[in-house]
Amino acid sequence: MAPSILNPRFSILTPALEYIGKPMSNIECRMSKPKGPDFGFWISDFGFARRAAIAAWCAIALAGTAWSGVLETIRAAYGSERTLSTDFDLTILWKVREKQESKSGRMQLAPGDRFRVEMGSATWACDGQTVWQYSSQTNQVVVKRLLDFDISSHPSQMLATYVRGYDYRVLEEDERQATLQWEADSAQASASYRLITLTFDKRKGVVSSLVVIDRHGNQSTYTFKRTAFGESMPRSTFEFAIPKGADVLDERQ
Repeated sequence: MAPSILNPRFSILTPALEYIGKPMSNIECRMSKPKGPDFGFWISDFGFARRAAIAAWCAIALAGTAWSGVLETIRAAYGSERTLSTDFDLTILWKVREKQESKSGRMQLAPGDRFRVEMGSATWACDGQTVWQYSSQTNQVVVKRLLDFDISSHPSQMLATYVRGYDYRVLEEDERQATLQWEADSAQASASYRLITLTFDKRKGVVSSLVVIDRHGNQSTYTFKRTAFGESMPRSTFEFAIPKGADVLDERQ
């Protein structure tokens, strides 16, 4: 199970931020000189030492958290209340086989469990009730009820799973982009993934890349292009027209 998105570490920032916000002349920070050797360094009522101590405290508190608000921004942008479309490139590095596999695709998502995903020779479409899975290699269509389809590991759920399901820490952030990362700890040795790195383009407001390393060491890198939110999508987007001569396996019976 993925870790909670709640991060209790945020609360440790409160006293430090309140302390910084007060005028220096109004802050008292008195320490009695302890017994023992005189190290020649004491925090006085004002001065560089105290400022440095505050800065260090805040740096420690902020390290490893998404306190900047970027994670909340990403989750709000990738909510399930509006449509989303994106093109993507996928590169998979298989560790054991030492082989690289590359694919390109397009993803269209809409509220109500509607989606259309095209990746390589495969196409999936769902209108919220029926799922069509088509392979151009075999010219076969499998039709299922959505209730009988395991949607949890489907590509259509990829962004929702990775954006909302993990408690990331901010590795780097500037005015252009933010890089966030989640890493399994010793208590999560059986987790499906070891490391997830997400890059967010702050100017465009979109996730630009996603790198996932699973517990076997295989690495999947997604690069997203032309991401758009809130576009109008006709009903036919989430339906599938069965090609002429295709072998149809209808499992709804």
